[in-house]
Amino acid sequence: MIISPDVYAEKLTLLGGTTQEMIDQATGLFSGPSVDLHRWAVEARQSLVSPPEDPPESLFKAIFAVLPAWGMHRMGASATRMPDFQTFAASLQSAWPDLKGLWRAGLPLTGDQWQQLERAFRAIQARATQDGSQIVSRSKVLLHLLPCLCAPIDREYTLSFFGVKTIHEYRRKTQPDYEWRLYRELHERFFHVAPTDERTRRFMERQGLFDTSAMKIVDNLILANT
Repeated sequence: MIISPDVYAEKLTLLGGTTQEMIDQATGLFSGPSVDLHRWAVEARQSLVSPPEDPPESLFKAIFAVLPAWGMHRMGASATRMPDFQTFAASLQSAWPDLKGLWRAGLPLTGDQWQQLERAFRAIQARATQDGSQIVSRSKVLLHLLPCLCAPIDREYTLSFFGVKTIHEYRRKTQPDYEWRLYRELHERFFHVAPTDERTRRFMERQGLFDTSAMKIVDNLILANT
């Protein structure tokens, strides 16, 4: 394991003590377009109860629009850059068979479903270059495609919360498949556990602007405690 089981247990206990004031203060930092564009993408996904046979370009466009508002693109001489829409959409089209297979999947995921998710994770191209860290951008795409299964991973909040931010780049460069292994572990050991854990399940009925799925609610709790 990358993160100790004791750390996951401690973090669940920490989230269980989250107050409404803490949540309001944390989510209040993310206002304006980041909220509206996220909710529009969520609505576009919710309108597709069953996955269409052909990749849904309108949903892809809605997700593509969210990413700059969520910090994935900066103009000028910046390393934080997204590809053009055609490149982004082509990567999702290549992942579409696996995404369709997970469209209405429930928890826990089977071994075959984890393989489907891994293939989709690896296929997504949401950054202009493929030689840097991909876990943040890919996780934000998957949140909007598979909201009941996938949580957003953020360097400043998620990785800091679990104590792996400072070592992330070194591990990514020196350990094969590190980002996928970390992504899967965080979900298996934490994000997929928290919605039914006695310490945190009371939060799952929240209906705030950013409380758009159980995975996003857990993310909001992390924001409030980082």
